[in-house]
Amino acid sequence: LAACQIRIALRIFTAKVPVLRLHCGGGGSSGGPSSKTVVDVTVGSSLLRGACDRCVYSVLQCDESGSAAALCRLVKLWAKRRKLTETLRGGLSSFSF
Repeated sequence: LAACQIRIALRIFTAKVPVLRLHCGGGGSSGGPSSKTVVDVTVGSSLLRGACDRCVYSVLQCDESGSAAALCRLVKLWAKRRKLTETLRGGLSSFSF
């Protein structure tokens, strides 16, 4: 595997939740040399970190039919196809998935 090149694409340290956007590309993956992965790194200071994740996880665990998880995947696909996943531009955050 070729090494992935990582570069800082955007820094927003004055936001309520600071964001560091990284572009990783050129790793020669199956997507070819021009493939690129975008990663948003955020840091929170809440004592309740992970509380929302645990809540969603427990709701999904209670759904024996699997319809809640299927709905989550459907919304994720819908949002990606309409390019609504750019959080910095008002789109849905990764938490919504």
